[in-house]
Amino acid sequence: MLAYFNTCHDTKSFRENYTLFRNDAFSGRFDFINKTIGMSMTTTERKAVIKNADMAEDMQQDAVDSATKAMEKFNIEKDIAAFVKKEFDKKFNPTWHCIVGRNFGSYVTHETKHFIYFYLGQVAILLFKSG
Repeated sequence: MLAYFNTCHDTKSFRENYTLFRNDAFSGRFDFINKTIGMSMTTTERKAVIKNADMAEDMQQDAVDSATKAMEKFNIEKDIAAFVKKEFDKKFNPTWHCIVGRNFGSYVTHETKHFIYFYLGQVAILLFKSG
């Protein structure tokens, strides 16, 4: 069974912090390869807030733990997403997809019970299985 989910990463509460960054870095185009995120926060300051999930609670905790570990190891969003995707492919079988960032929209199709959208600090993580 597949389900549709539409989400938009809401930046209103963070607008003053990085409006200039968004305007300069994106300039109306997508650039996922070299964009870095602020890593000054410690693990305890990066509070996980689950915005939407269609996933078992133990799997949700694995997603948060994997993303936290990735953010401790990497500064580039693409690398964080790759780490989380590979962890979930290994642990829960392929094919997982992961999107990490501060400003993005999405419309995805996912397998039932295999979707989570959450924040770690100001960074959003969308993780889902499809395919």
